Amino acid sequence: ILLSLTWIGNALGLVVGAISVDLKEAQNMIMPIIAPLMLFSGYVLPKAQIPSYFLWIYYASFLQYGITALEINEFSGLEFTDFNIFKGHFFKTGDGYLKKVLDLDPETHHVVNYIGILFAYQLGITIIGYGFIKLHMRKKTG
Repeated sequence: ILLSLTWIGNALGLVVGAISVDLKEAQNMIMPIIAPLMLFSGYVLPKAQIPSYFLWIYYASFLQYGITALEINEFSGLEFTDFNIFKGHFFKTGDGYLKKVLDLDPETHHVVNYIGILFAYQLGITIIGYGFIKLHMRKKTG
């Protein structure tokens, strides 16, 4: 999962680098792209607190899929040795935590699905990056 997120980050850097004139322009372009993806990934602002008109950013954020996959991987099938209290709820299992707090049912949300989505992001962003490189190379060579 973390390797997938790293690949996506590298591919995004490839795209920004391919459409930028110089390093300074690339640096100025990357933060306005990454900041909303981080803010609306469900980690900084939980999905329930994201205004409906920004919900599309939540679903477009590859970080959201990575975080969700990590949460399922971490808590699914986990048995707590003592009761954990979170937001007024007692949890004996990680599955209970996933269902109540994160609104993720381990029976219907599988890590493999999220890895597939991350792979699609990897492939798509990489192809876009190489497309921009090819386009710029054609312009330079005439």
